[in-house]
Amino acid sequence: MSAARRGHAAVVELLLKKGANLNAVNRSGQNALILAAITGRADVVNVLLRRGADPRSRDKSGKTAIDYASKHRHTQVLNLLEKKIRRKTTKADRSKQSRELLDAVINLDPVKVKQLLARGADSNTVDKNGVSVLKLAATGKGTAIVSQLIKKGAWVDSRVKD
Repeated sequence: MSAARRGHAAVVELLLKKGANLNAVNRSGQNALILAAITGRADVVNVLLRRGADPRSRDKSGKTAIDYASKHRHTQVLNLLEKKIRRKTTKADRSKQSRELLDAVINLDPVKVKQLLARGADSNTVDKNGVSVLKLAATGKGTAIVSQLIKKGAWVDSRVKD
């Protein structure tokens, strides 16, 4: 884990080839992927993801590598993690994320919206009446949420379905 935290991608690769436990954790429950995300080591994150590290794994405080990369503004690491999660997201996951995103928008919870979008929630989610989350946020005075949705590609000209 020290090699991951310090950014030694080649050492991490070698250790994994020699049988190191990809899922080993420290006393805080942080695995090598989380440690690499905390320190912004994109090359190490890439190696760990290629070797099967789970980007959804959580430490004892419930935080993921995405949470730490976002907190520390490690954009390159965040992009790698988000890309991996988008590839792994199933239809059931997307449906659950859509429901959670709708709830977060309706409840005007920008922190939850940001977390869901970082985990791959669709910024163009619509409710059962075809109203987009962007429109719901705009009508609910959720300016911070509107900004987050637009940054994640929400269609500004979305319409209610007929």
